[in-house]
Amino acid sequence: MIELRHVSYSVANENSSSNDEPSLRNIIDDVSFVIPDGSISCIMGVSGTGKTTLLRIIAGLLKPSGGEILVNGRDIVAMDENELNEMRQEMGFVFQYGALFDSMSVGENVAFGLERQRRQRDEIQQIVRARLEEVGLPDVEDKLPNELSGGMRKRVAMARALATSPRVILYDEPTSGLDPVMARVIDDLIVHLRDSKGTTNVVVSHSLPSIFRIADRVIMLHNGRVEADGTAQEVEYSKSPVVRQFVEGLANGPITVK
Repeated sequence: MIELRHVSYSVANENSSSNDEPSLRNIIDDVSFVIPDGSISCIMGVSGTGKTTLLRIIAGLLKPSGGEILVNGRDIVAMDENELNEMRQEMGFVFQYGALFDSMSVGENVAFGLERQRRQRDEIQQIVRARLEEVGLPDVEDKLPNELSGGMRKRVAMARALATSPRVILYDEPTSGLDPVMARVIDDLIVHLRDSKGTTNVVVSHSLPSIFRIADRVIMLHNGRVEADGTAQEVEYSKSPVVRQFVEGLANGPITVK
């Protein structure tokens, strides 16, 4: 289980004068929620509202200005770098654009985390083949990322995240830039991997079709705060004007913070 308790994250205000005491701007502002074990929890909201920042905070890549983040009962905010690295072994991160290493083959990309764990070569090869098979790409091990379509690169990124058998997988906009058919493939794969491996999944997305298709729980952020937290149906029919505007706005195309 992942639990956030009154988490905030502040950055220096760009509008501050160089002669003034630097002011701070909250990107994440007093956020609290729980992500149950084995769930698919989606974080949604308009662009610029703190979704990706929050995901990086959960991964321990950014340190919050305040609050607690409990992962299986341990507060990662209080961890030193060695403890954080140990905790990250239990997490997989699928970046928005895959973030594959262009100079490495697909197989080398998937093996990257296993190499850092100093696994045996034969074991690494078996795991790489198994993970690529699971994401429906059994024959691309020797290809380079630039030889693959966008959807294939996303699936390779998922295979890499799964290679070390993490308990938690964090996805940043996994269907961004994909056509509806490939987006559905990625959605179905997220659900399949959760069901087959029992992973806890946090998905940042602004795609309502994807969110309502896969989410057990939906958290909506607005101006860095939690505006809604519940099942997809509860959020869809929320009486909050902000939530209604967001849902109706996405039906007519992407919207951004004004």
